[in-house]
Amino acid sequence: MLHILYVDNNQDYQLKFTALLKSNGYAVDMANGPIVGLETLSQSSYDIVISELEFEAFSGLRFLKSVKKISSHTKRVILTKNDNPEFEIDALNNDVDLYLLKSRGEKLALNSIGHLKTIIHKSNNQNGYIIGTSCDLEINLLNHEVKIKDEIVHLTPIEFEILKLLMENKDKYLSRSEIIERVWDGSNVKTTRIVDTHIKKIREKTKCFSIMTIRGYGYMWRD
Repeated sequence: MLHILYVDNNQDYQLKFTALLKSNGYAVDMANGPIVGLETLSQSSYDIVISELEFEAFSGLRFLKSVKKISSHTKRVILTKNDNPEFEIDALNNDVDLYLLKSRGEKLALNSIGHLKTIIHKSNNQNGYIIGTSCDLEINLLNHEVKIKDEIVHLTPIEFEILKLLMENKDKYLSRSEIIERVWDGSNVKTTRIVDTHIKKIREKTKCFSIMTIRGYGYMWRD
């Protein structure tokens, strides 16, 4: 699950958009202004920080510049009522990842943040992680660790390899024979039904049902 810090001084809009983000699977903390936002950021790590542009203390852009210094990996988003193109140019010149206008609607803003989520997941995969968004599952390829909502799930080496194979081939049908060939390395396995047994155990341990059964064929991971 991606963690978002949303900083705004319009409480009504902030509450509405936060509810929308949460209903789409994000974990969201709110801060009323950039000073509180920086205090919150010093205590927790966030994947995305969303900020209004206009505050009394200092601008949202200045706030996001500070965010970059504190956490360089965090994606930074302006979500504002200010439609002045000069501010948008300034924000993009300062490496803000998204500049979104409230006037264009919550749906567009949500879809744009969803695109940012895809970029974050691809980056995680390249850095040794595979992420399953539908059930907050994370595979750490460096230490062979599996987590669900930050809780470690203890899988056997075979279970780990099957899960890894399915997630690396998301939305692709894998036959039982192919799974055996790639996980057991072509060793002498007497029945393809051994795959079913391991899939059942993975589902029981993870409580995650993104592994879809393809009747008469095999399995597929679908987020």
